[in-house]
Amino acid sequence: MAADMKERKILATETESGGVVRLLAELSGAPETEMEQMLQTGITPWKLAQNLGVLSEFRDALLERLFSQLQNMVENNQITQQHADDMIAYFETYVPAADER
Repeated sequence: MAADMKERKILATETESGGVVRLLAELSGAPETEMEQMLQTGITPWKLAQNLGVLSEFRDALLERLFSQLQNMVENNQITQQHADDMIAYFETYVPAADER
């Protein structure tokens, strides 16, 4: 069960700890406690998302989160727009979508 678009947008912009756990739980429909337990075994969030069949959605949500955080940094003059664009391009290049793996 995937989260609806509005909820995914909220999840993508969360910054508190546990955001990744909550995101995986919402995307997969599994309880957060189950996600926490699986991550405590040493599996990476990326591998867990892949195992749950939500890798593309997970990647997209994290890209949205990255974009939002970088945009805030640009607006607050912490980084340049070029730097933000470079970071997004890096993410898109080195964190391919599920169908590119």
